[in-house]
Parts: sequence; structure tokens; C-alpha cells
Amino acid sequence: MKVKHTECYRKDYPRPQFVRDSFIDLNGEWDFCFDFDNGGEAKHWENGLPEGAKKIKVPFAYQTTASGIGETKRCDNVWYARKFTPSVKKGESPIINFEGVDYTVKVWLNGTYLGSHTGAYSRASFNAGAAVKSGENLLVVKAEDSYSCRRPRGKQRSTDNSYTCWYVDTTGIWKSVWAEKVADAYLEYVHITPDFDTLTAMFEGKIAGNLAGLKLKTYVKFGGKVISETAVTVTDSRVSFVVSVDCEAHFFSDMLWRGGDPHLYDVTFVLERGLNEVDKIGSYFGMVKYRSEKNCINVNDTPVYLKMLLDQGYWKDSHLTPPSEEAIEKDILLTLEAGFNGIRKHQKIEDERFYYYCDILGVYVWCEMPSMYEFNTESVNSFINEWQEVVLQNRNHPCIMAYVPFNESWGIPAVHGNRRQQQFTESAYHLTKTLDSNKLVIANDGWDQTVTDIVTIHNYAENGDTLTKIYENGDAMEDKMSIPFGEWRHVFADGYKYEGQPVLISEFGGIAFSADGNKGWGYGNLVADEDVFLSRLKSLVLSIKRMRGVCGYCLTQTTDVQQEVNGVLTEERKWKVDVKKLKEINDA
Repeated sequence: MKVKHTECYRKDYPRPQFVRDSFIDLNGEWDFCFDFDNGGEAKHWENGLPEGAKKIKVPFAYQTTASGIGETKRCDNVWYARKFTPSVKKGESPIINFEGVDYTVKVWLNGTYLGSHTGAYSRASFNAGAAVKSGENLLVVKAEDSYSCRRPRGKQRSTDNSYTCWYVDTTGIWKSVWAEKVADAYLEYVHITPDFDTLTAMFEGKIAGNLAGLKLKTYVKFGGKVISETAVTVTDSRVSFVVSVDCEAHFFSDMLWRGGDPHLYDVTFVLERGLNEVDKIGSYFGMVKYRSEKNCINVNDTPVYLKMLLDQGYWKDSHLTPPSEEAIEKDILLTLEAGFNGIRKHQKIEDERFYYYCDILGVYVWCEMPSMYEFNTESVNSFINEWQEVVLQNRNHPCIMAYVPFNESWGIPAVHGNRRQQQFTESAYHLTKTLDSNKLVIANDGWDQTVTDIVTIHNYAENGDTLTKIYENGDAMEDKMSIPFGEWRHVFADGYKYEGQPVLISEFGGIAFSADGNKGWGYGNLVADEDVFLSRLKSLVLSIKRMRGVCGYCLTQTTDVQQEVNGVLTEERKWKVDVKKLKEINDA
């Protein structure tokens, strides 16, 4: 498949929807120290790590072999240091960006404390300001982590040993570190909300620094031609305006974004003071509308049938961190090759380049928050703070069809009857809608639904006959029929009922199959060979496709992960079955 990049695309740029030219890549070799007794701050390691420091390859967590360390022993406090030369001019300062640090990061530049950020799955940015100096600068980072289940941790184990579908934990830097130079005024962000019905887009931005005499110019292009030019005089740090994209170039739906046919608008933001260019950003957006209506998932007012893969985003040697941009692209292309049109990114907020490639390749995505596993005031606060950052960071990506705050009642174990936990899911649903009104939200994926735009069911029955018998009457939702998953589960939490939403089997299959005959963990009995795998999968998929009122499915899963062997690909991204036969099942 030919990949058509956006105008602002820059290879290996970690934030592909908000691109500056002044990119400084800080990945690579850093000094590294374990701090088992948490004494580094008292010893002022912010001024330089002690002699004997190890070397680590950032952005890979120390638990991975890709990091060069490969130590899986738990250490809650770790330190990093490296030197770099930002080459800033007078009036400029570097912003240092951390795409992901698990779990709390503290940052010093040349011994000056820049600040901290808590949350493993959202970006942390620090303006170095007066701390930067000419020539070489020393950047020091401390990461603090734990086995706490009172914060989002996803599939990271909370014990010293991995088990079933929980894997080796991730501590410290696990996404890209980079810097960019800005002047005394710059754009912090711009949120773009397309309106399919009016062919307009709302732009809402924030400008930092000296606002005097500023004007923000916005150029929107389609097919290389400017179709809109807007100039706004800056009178406040917040700016907002609406742009029309209705033009002569618009012919039926050729300028819309949809799965398999992704059309994008290129955007350039220029911040000016007089005749001087103060800041310049490259971006893009897609004109798309997601709605759940009359038991259908509609994209641009047209029903779609979803054929998704559940993808946990793990690699053998680098775990949660993609080994390269090419690896991200390859995984998405493999998904398309097998006849799937969507990805449910499970228990992980992915490298933003993943969402970029789904944008340009036309793949639907469900964005799911990694779970915490306890319910109390601390866990609620941790979740809400981080989830808001995640949604606001990724909301511009047209590929994101739906958000999933909770999965299988993890972190809300009593949600079936506990009103406080139910209200928590309702608040997460409405908060998400407030932050991004253009997307669908599934408050608790799998069972015990409360408020939701899609009713989602997890069922790991071994064959299609079993599935058919369970749902053959076609009115399981009205009857609040339970779901077999080791034990019985209710489709809806107490006090909630089916209200005509689309229904989707959002987890099924999970067929345990190891191509080399080794045993491993999966759902149901381990299959003996490829033919048995395909036969079992075909019976399940055809059963779902025959279900009245069901508008799609999500197969578990893309790849094997550590001890889990229920992928259609190995950890090395080799097909375990004939991909042409897999596509035939999806296309049937």
C-alpha cells in the first residue's frame, strides 16, 4: 500500500500533528543509575550521576533488552543524564518534551529544577527558560514508579512475576525524549473540531509568552491548494475561530475522512509580530463525523461494519515501546493485509505516530485508557487527571472513533450495583464527551455497561455454535442476558438498560496457538495446528456476522505477548496462519 504523508510530516518526529522545524532528538545513549534506597536527591544527583553509572538506550525501559540493560528486578527510583547543545539564540529557549515516563518524572537542566509531571501515558513538557546556557547543557531526569494499583498501569504486572495476561512492568522513560526551540511567544496547542454537517472546522488554541502585537494566520490546504486563509489578532492567550472548507474543490464526499479512504486537510499556523515570524506550526485534520444511531455505527452518516483487531502494542525486545517508526507502520499494514479495518489499542496509549499512520492509512481506532485496579479517592483522582491529558493530547486524530475509559470493570469492581462507581463511569463518559464531542464513548467495555454509545460484549466461547445458541434470539440486550467468561457477567449494570445502541462483540477468539508447538496462555484449549485455528476462528466470525443487530467485532489479538500465545502473529511479526485465508474469513 502506498503511504501518502501529510505536508507537515517529518520522519521520527514524535508529535506529528503539531510540527516545528526546530526539532532536537534526545533519544539514544544516556547515563543511567538505579536508586534502590531513593537517596539520589539527597546526594544531589541532579548535578551529575555518580561514577559507575550504566549506559541505557532511551526510550527503552530498563526492563527491556533493547535498553541495553534488560534487568527485570523492580526498582522504584531511576535516574538518567545526558548532555546536549540546543544552540539557542537570544530570546529563544528550548522546550524539553517527554512523550511518556512511567510514572512521575522530575527534570533538572544544569542543576536547575524545571518541574515534575505525574502520569505514564501523556506528554510532559518543560520550558527550560533561564536554565539553558550557551554550549553544552546537562539534562538530568529522575523517574519514580511503584507497583501501586491505585493508578493507571494497564497490563503491567503488580508483582515480581508475570501471570496470565499481565506482563513485565515498565519503569521510567519509555517514549521519545526531544526538544524544540521557541521564541518569546509560541503556540502551546490548537484543538481542531471538524463539523461534517456544515463543512466547517473550529480551531481553539492557546498562546504562551509575550502577546503584544501578535497576529495568528492559519492556512488550510487540500490537495496542495489553499482553500482557506484566516488572520486573527491576538488579544488573549486563548484564541478561537471557525474556518469553512466548503469550496469548489469539494465534489460529493471526496474531501472527507473515512476508513479505507482517508482524505486530510493540511494546516499551517503562523504567529507573527509585525513583519517577523515568531512561530510556525504544521498540522492537519480530517472531516469526519462519528455517531451511534438506530443500532448502527455511522461514519459521515453512513453505517460501517467494524472488523477490528485487539492490539496491545508489545514487542519482544522493547515491550511497550515501538522499536522504530517503521515498526509502527508495519503493524498497521499487517492489520490491513488480513482484512481488518480497525484497531482497538488495548490498555495502552500508543506512540502518537501510531495514530498518525492510522490517520493517513484510513484505519479506525478505539483509544483505551490503561486500567487501575482499586477504587478509592486516590485512584479516581489519578485516573481523571491523566485521562483528561490523554484525550486532549490525541483528540485531533480523525482515526480515533471511540474512547474507552474502563475495561471489564477493572478499577471499578463493584460497578454492577455500587452507585458511587456507576457515577464514576458516568462522569468519565460525560467528561470525555465534553473534551471531544465528535467521538463515541464506551464507558465500561465488555460488561456491566452504564452510559455508553456502543454496547460491547466480551465472549471467549470456543466455537460458533456456542455463540449462536447464546445470542440466537437476537434480543439478549433487552433481556439483560449474561455473558459467559469463566463466570457469568451482566451486559448492563443494575439500573441501566438497552436503549437501542449498536452492539459489538469487542473481544472474542483469543485462540491459544503456538506455531512451534510450545505451550502458552490463551483462551480455551490450545489448538494443535493452523487448520484447527482457522476452522475455529471461521465458525466464530460467521456466527457473529449472522447475529441480528450486531455491527462488528474485535478479535483477540494481533500478536503473541510474552507468555500469551493467542495472536495471529508471533512476537516477531510472523504470520502464524495463512494471511490470505485470514482475510477470506474477514471478507466472508
